[in-house]
Amino acid sequence: MLVFFAALLVVTMAAPPLPITSTVSCPDTATVSSDLLRLAPGGFPPGYALRLLPDDPGQGSLRMELLDQAGQIVSKRQLSTGPSCAAVSEELAVVAATWLGDLPPPASLTMPTPPTLVVSSGPPRAIDAFAAAVAAGRWSVGLGTGVASPGEIWVTQAFALQTRLFFRQPSGFYLGAGAFGTWPRAHFQASWYRVRFLAEAGGHWERGPWGATVGAGAGGGWMVERDSLVGSDYLRGDGVVMAEGRVSYALEFLSAIRLWLGARSSLALNYNPAWNTGTGASPNSRYEGAVLAGCDFFVVR
Repeated sequence: MLVFFAALLVVTMAAPPLPITSTVSCPDTATVSSDLLRLAPGGFPPGYALRLLPDDPGQGSLRMELLDQAGQIVSKRQLSTGPSCAAVSEELAVVAATWLGDLPPPASLTMPTPPTLVVSSGPPRAIDAFAAAVAAGRWSVGLGTGVASPGEIWVTQAFALQTRLFFRQPSGFYLGAGAFGTWPRAHFQASWYRVRFLAEAGGHWERGPWGATVGAGAGGGWMVERDSLVGSDYLRGDGVVMAEGRVSYALEFLSAIRLWLGARSSLALNYNPAWNTGTGASPNSRYEGAVLAGCDFFVVR
């Protein structure tokens, strides 16, 4: 019983009945509507209606009319009532289904798809390509320490802080920026130390956990001569060009960390040998070398 009512509900929802008005009792509108639904289960064009009325009571006939949305007669036909109301209902349903099947399909209300606008790319194409490369790259922040030789006869501790943006994987090029400094070391009454800020570019290569980078850059900062006898510092501008190479290894259990060992050489652009002529001054040098070890932390991978 439940299955029967479910099927009846589905049919009713899928095919709403055609409005039927009638002034005759044989057949009744419910019977005609039921017979018509069996012949046209797909439904009917909206706005149409069926009208039944007696044509000639003396002749025992009735007239059936199909009305459109404006109430105008689209089709009409005269039928005899006969002895069986069920037979007349079936005949009415056949004629009405034929009329409805010949009607044109309703006009589609679907809006046409708007045309796709294609904007030609001009000068920003290079900017878009760079933005895509940045999005596909990796960004690291690294720390390092080691020893450097800012003087001709002595070495001191050195520190490095650096961030790099690696393009493409596993090999490609990179851009970097950072700071580099040496620790003051007393020699007689004076000592030297440097603080430099650098920008660099180079290439990187990776094979499994191993990697290597080679790059060069330029920058500037300050070179400070500290006189311990007088108790004052002499601050001088310090331009520099440098080159650096590294080998690295990615930890298997912490893939976002890469250990590295590197060597750096630099050339001071504004070095003056006269700075070393002071009494007790440490012999500073135009050239500097450093050996560093550290680790990179990949913030974006």
